[in-house]
Amino acid sequence: SAYDYQLVLDMVKNGMNCARINCEHDNEDIWLKIINNIHKASNALGRKVKIAMDLGGPKIRTGAIAEGPEIRKFTPRRDEKGLLVHPAIIQLVPEIKLDSPLNAVPIPQEWLDKLKVNDTIRLADTRGKQRKLKITSVSPLGVEAYCGKTVYIESGQRIVHENDDIPDTFVGKLPPIAQYLLLRTGDNLVITKKNVLGQPAILDEDGNTLTNATISCQLPEIFDFVEQGDVILFNDGKIEGVIKEVNSDELRVTITRAKDAGSKLRAEKGINFPQTNLALRSLTDKDKNDLAFVVKHADIVNASFVNSKQDVQDLLDELTRLEALEDINMILKIETRAAFANLKEILLTAMQTKYIGVMIARGDLAVEAGWDDIGRIQEEILLMCNAAHVPVIWATQVLENLSKKGLPSRAEITDVVSSLQSDCVMLNKGPYINDTLKLLNRILGKMESYQEKNESMLPKLVKA
Repeated sequence: SAYDYQLVLDMVKNGMNCARINCEHDNEDIWLKIINNIHKASNALGRKVKIAMDLGGPKIRTGAIAEGPEIRKFTPRRDEKGLLVHPAIIQLVPEIKLDSPLNAVPIPQEWLDKLKVNDTIRLADTRGKQRKLKITSVSPLGVEAYCGKTVYIESGQRIVHENDDIPDTFVGKLPPIAQYLLLRTGDNLVITKKNVLGQPAILDEDGNTLTNATISCQLPEIFDFVEQGDVILFNDGKIEGVIKEVNSDELRVTITRAKDAGSKLRAEKGINFPQTNLALRSLTDKDKNDLAFVVKHADIVNASFVNSKQDVQDLLDELTRLEALEDINMILKIETRAAFANLKEILLTAMQTKYIGVMIARGDLAVEAGWDDIGRIQEEILLMCNAAHVPVIWATQVLENLSKKGLPSRAEITDVVSSLQSDCVMLNKGPYINDTLKLLNRILGKMESYQEKNESMLPKLVKA
């Protein structure tokens, strides 16, 4: 959305009236580009679009994992008989950028300038297999090549032109393959406070563990609060473990739930401690730095991981220091058991300011509360906020299948209908986001006569 104005324009056309920017990602330059596109689209269509910005809060995540090889694999498409349907397509570009396609391979510009359509270039791939690439198109954006066989290309690989007068060249730096730890039930995992790269377990020839898998935690303060026997969850609850030992620098965890074939734990994945009282302040130093930008450019600040009235007071104090308390609206994201338990005090403290709201952040909240309780908890949040006349945002995984894959599930449709109990619905990004906005508007438009917050309206029934 920072570089695609048309996308933003279509989103506003299709009903987006509040755009959310997550300060946990990107930087001020990117945020400003997004905001400018939103304002431009808003002015073009004559529609008011609010800007909401999320403060990251003390998100507990897994640390970095040792990088994999700098290799890309290209595979042609074949039919059931193994006959070639379409060759592998390789984009030869001067350099890899954030928006480069996944099939891009960096080659020096001066060498690309010498290529013509129908030229043939050769290489020995990482397995020593000799491969020929046929140049099929040449443009200022890059060169397209076809290969009829599977080829593995790595950084530094020699490329040879069929014309001996053109000197050989070498592949530039490819992005490393993201690695992961494969964890099975019964495995042991060491979580370290040290800023070291994660490493998979080392096994002997018989499959016995010589060294346990290791990964760091990006928020080492949690080591002061966790205890032996506490439950620990990774990656939105997909992996569960129990802490067997707590040392000053390490937690030793035994995995108690994972897929039969093993679950992949990657870098930057969330860690939750549903039974642990983590006395962490929600407003981090980074949040304070980001807040200075937020109050200048946004209409709403979304406070993440608000767990107590003190967390709310910290935010109010910081907004007062920035002389912005009267100018910006505040949304409190309820995403932990502690936040739910302290919701009454949180709301009463927040009511010191003019406009507040609550977001039911069902991602982390579901992980913390468990599947048995998330339904009850979200209903109780709705009831309490309704009694306090505090607007509620229905968030996380709303129409996610449609947004990401182009087709909703039946459960997602009924979830949208349930969202009528709230005041606002939040969607997450995806390649089909505009289709999602259209469907959301159609469903809510048809259902508004049936439901007003938590009251059924009992309209005249309409035949299907």
